[in-house]
Amino acid sequence: MCGLRDGMLDEKSEYEVATADADADWKESKEDPTADSATPLLRFRVDEVVAVVGGDGLSAPHEIADWRHVRTFETHFDPGGQVRRGLAVLKWADDAADEDDRSIVSAPQALRDHVDQVAARTNALTAALGLAEEEQEAFAVAARLHDDGKARDHWQNAMKAPAEGRPYAKTRGGGNWRLLEGYRHEFGSLLNVDCRDLPDGTRDLILHLIAAHHGSARPVISSAGCEDGPPAALQSKAGEAALRFARLQQRYGPWGLAWREAIMRAADQSASRAWSRRQRQQGDQ
Repeated sequence: MCGLRDGMLDEKSEYEVATADADADWKESKEDPTADSATPLLRFRVDEVVAVVGGDGLSAPHEIADWRHVRTFETHFDPGGQVRRGLAVLKWADDAADEDDRSIVSAPQALRDHVDQVAARTNALTAALGLAEEEQEAFAVAARLHDDGKARDHWQNAMKAPAEGRPYAKTRGGGNWRLLEGYRHEFGSLLNVDCRDLPDGTRDLILHLIAAHHGSARPVISSAGCEDGPPAALQSKAGEAALRFARLQQRYGPWGLAWREAIMRAADQSASRAWSRRQRQQGDQ
């Protein structure tokens, strides 16, 4: 028997640590009194899926309570190049390993509802942190505009948004990421902004918070997959984002700018988690 002691592997430890290859019931160790018995030890699973007979793609993974399908990887093709099998990745409830995962939740959410909730959380955070009034207003504007790039049909179709009630900010089920062709909705959001409507003193900050709320534009953001203009013009817009990052680092310092980005991301992520949690609770009732 082996385990951990002081954060290091210790073959003499009497505490057996649960591992991914253990023949367990996928629950947290019942020896841990603080563990939530309803939460799996591993918050993802991989299931094999096969092509639908007479269809044009892979079958959907079997629906399993409290698990959501986030994406499928094609693994086997026939001699004619048609996909025959693949691996479907499912995540536990609303666990998210990256920013893209947070666009997939347990129930669809309209874009306007999401940005309203993010704006409310942003206002609460910036007020509690004592930011200057003009910065609080800058965050509020950025929160209202940060996901406008998701309204494109390109994004809605790739993320399998319901046909009725569009645009959605969050969708249920896995999107087809290849259909995005590299498109970043943050870049699309930037293109929607009329800079003439933004205050001079915080214009750079507003635009950067929009561009960087998923970690891009530090300093590079891609214009790939965007169809809103000639490639040269779109690349120029991406270049402006990099220059804006440099100006803001000089203004706030690297840690000051990162801190402001973190505020925006915290508001966005917490709003998404709260929405998913409410939907799951309603589904359990």
